[in-house]
Formats: sequence, C-alpha cells, structure tokens
Amino acid sequence: MSKIEDGALLRIRQSPGYRTAVWLMRAGILVLLPMVGWMPLSLLGLAPLPSDTVFLAAWTVASLAIVPAWVLFHRSGFPIWEVKLSFDNPILRDVFWRRPR
Repeated sequence: MSKIEDGALLRIRQSPGYRTAVWLMRAGILVLLPMVGWMPLSLLGLAPLPSDTVFLAAWTVASLAIVPAWVLFHRSGFPIWEVKLSFDNPILRDVFWRRPR
C-alpha cells in the first residue's frame, strides 16, 4: 500500500462514505460466512447441500453489499487497488475489528 499521511488517513477513515463501506463490507461477509462454513460440511456429508436458490440468493445479497463497499472505499480516497493483505492494514482492522474511538 502506498504510504498515506496520518492526517489524510484519519480524514478518510472519518468520512461517511468510508464508514458506510465498512458496514456494507461487514454485512456482505456476514451473509457469505454461513455459506462458506456450510459447504465443507455438505461435501463431507455431514449436512445437506443448500438448495440452488439459497446458494444463489446468498451470493447475490453478498455481492450487492460488497461491490458498493469497494466503490465507496475508492470514492472516499482510500487507495483500495494498492492494498496488500496484512494485519497492519487499516481497512482489514476496520472491517474485522471495531476500531477504538
């Protein structure tokens, strides 16, 4: 990730678009999580396969939350396309853990 000054990063993280994007990303992941957890159980024969309708609905709802979240991250000024997945990434900290006030 390109280095962003602390003041600029703070303004980006306090913008309404960024906060909305964080909550949309959390909602999309929350919808996908049961499907991702259910599939290995289904493949092992421990649970029935979800119907095609349920599977498609989950992916559709998750996509309708995650895609606008990426757009809002980009529009808020966060260099989303240059982000590397690491634990010190501010986006990952905000999406997966509540940030301190």
